[in-house]
Amino acid sequence: MSETEGIRKVAFYIRVSTERQAKVEEGSLKNQEQMLHTELKRRNEQHTDWGVYVESYVDEGISGKDTNRPAFQRMLRDIEIGKINAVMFTELSRLSRSLKDFLNIFEFAQKHKCGLICLKTEIDTTSPYKSLITKILMIFAEFEREMTSRRTAINAYERSRRGLANGGIAPLGYKRDKHKKGHLLIDDRERRCVDEIFTTYLKEKSIKKTVDYIKQKYQGQSHRLKNITRSKIYTILTNKTYIAVREIRKRDKRESEEVAAAWKPIIETETFSRVQSLLKKNKDRFHAHGLQRYVYVFSGVFRCGLCGEKLQGKSAYSNISKKHYYYSHKSTCPNGGLNRIDAGLVHKLVFDWLRDISENGERFKQLQEQGKVRLRKELALLHTERTNLENGAEDINSQIEARIRELIKIDSEVVRKTIEQSIEKLKEQNREIKEKRVYVDHTIKHLEELLNESNDLFKPYSELIQEALTKIQSNNTSYKSRAALHNLFATLTLHPTHIKTALSGINRKGLVSTVFVVSPSNKQYTNKRINLIEDSITLPEILKVRSKSFLMNLYSKEKLSVREIAKLTRTSHSTILLALSKIGIPLNGNGHKRKGQIPFGFDYRDYRLIRKKEEQEVIRMIRQYRVNGLSLRKIADELNQKLIPTKNCGIWQANTVRKILERN
Repeated sequence: MSETEGIRKVAFYIRVSTERQAKVEEGSLKNQEQMLHTELKRRNEQHTDWGVYVESYVDEGISGKDTNRPAFQRMLRDIEIGKINAVMFTELSRLSRSLKDFLNIFEFAQKHKCGLICLKTEIDTTSPYKSLITKILMIFAEFEREMTSRRTAINAYERSRRGLANGGIAPLGYKRDKHKKGHLLIDDRERRCVDEIFTTYLKEKSIKKTVDYIKQKYQGQSHRLKNITRSKIYTILTNKTYIAVREIRKRDKRESEEVAAAWKPIIETETFSRVQSLLKKNKDRFHAHGLQRYVYVFSGVFRCGLCGEKLQGKSAYSNISKKHYYYSHKSTCPNGGLNRIDAGLVHKLVFDWLRDISENGERFKQLQEQGKVRLRKELALLHTERTNLENGAEDINSQIEARIRELIKIDSEVVRKTIEQSIEKLKEQNREIKEKRVYVDHTIKHLEELLNESNDLFKPYSELIQEALTKIQSNNTSYKSRAALHNLFATLTLHPTHIKTALSGINRKGLVSTVFVVSPSNKQYTNKRINLIEDSITLPEILKVRSKSFLMNLYSKEKLSVREIAKLTRTSHSTILLALSKIGIPLNGNGHKRKGQIPFGFDYRDYRLIRKKEEQEVIRMIRQYRVNGLSLRKIADELNQKLIPTKNCGIWQANTVRKILERN
């Protein structure tokens, strides 16, 4: 943006890498913002109305290694919609630590006519000449970072070869030597704990039992023993630091180099070797029985649709010692949803659904058309909202003009001041409406683009689904394989009766995240997710009755009896009674079970007999026949000729008629 294009709408981008830095009240965050405000003030003094401050985008405790930062992504969206057209930051590393990322950001900013101004590196893209200098400086900055990184790595490697510790927290049992950098001293209090970890494992031959023993004896004695887990114990048992061996791990190779360490050992070499042999023996025994770690394919992407909590992979043993795997809440769903669901069932249902829509073009086309209907409804709401904003702006402008005309006629200073204040409030409302209008226009544009690009998506979606399924089936333990599958889903949520699925959007450039749009139904204009391909996978009936919210709705709100719920869900009467008992829903009846068969003319609900209208009409008909002098056999014949069903849909007999007359 050139100096003559008008006043700039300036935003500040502020970032620190660690939570510790973010928690310092008078620390880096506040210093950065103060420096940026000072620079903006200086530029406004040198050049009248150089720029007006709009907002600060702050990422607290987030690394700059990539662009996956909440405030940064929000800033990019605001640049795209024109809310800001200049971004100021103190150092280049605050914005990005990668040349590739910076060039992408630079190109994005140039495309949307947004300037980038860095205080310490003299980066300023508000003119073509300054943009060229910025690119050259970025190349040298990247080169300098690479050289610095290489020198640091070489120095660390050479120190490691001398047996010195480079950095980080000293292992349990050691403390850093304040007088000799890179040397470790033995902590006598923690040494006893390390000794007992090794001796207990050799005695019990189980990491779990070792954890239990150490927890019981040492937990709470040191902040380093606050949370003792199996992984921590395993790390200690395999750490060669305790036999005074310095392991030098190479980034590009799996093997490691070993040298004598510059500190004294805690564990004898023979003891350490025995522990390693035992660990290997237990590991080999585990694999010999065909046991492998179960892979929860949708871990991290599968959520509860009622409370929003991520469902964790958990396992449990049944009464017959069979191991089962679940996606589960941490404890229970606070909103009454399913607390857990079988992982294998989820995998089968979702994979079958993916195969169906990737192989069945008609099914995919049906979902695509349903998605377009949702997008068009959203567009209609947004167009209505835009009209309302336009009318609101016109109304406010009319009020401002009326107040200005009124102001001209008033001589009293007190009244004039009151009118001027009301005019300022109206102008502020007008600015808010303009900002909302920008968001709405931007959302309408995105939805229209999505509708235009969604004519023939079956082939690209089919290819991506097949590729993801092939990867997960060929190597389901690979993180990258699971990531390919996760990228397909915008949402995957568990509800009491179904699993809701929504695929990420696809445009001409390939797979992209689902577009977030502004919801006009929300006065705060929060982001709302719009998905083109959505569907619901019905759960088996037996799972539905495990949901408290589902049963509460049928039993308490719709007032269905236990027998009616059983019939609706295709389960047994006893299954529903057990489900109600487990989730703590009180029964509405008197607690007494019925005895014998339900009599004709009645139904059984909430542990009591209630009259059944249709059958009561038949009883009145039987009485009338008897009054008219018909025998029991004749009455049965009349009912059979009229095809009136009995209680069990059988044939009317004289004895059945007699029992009804005696009972009534």
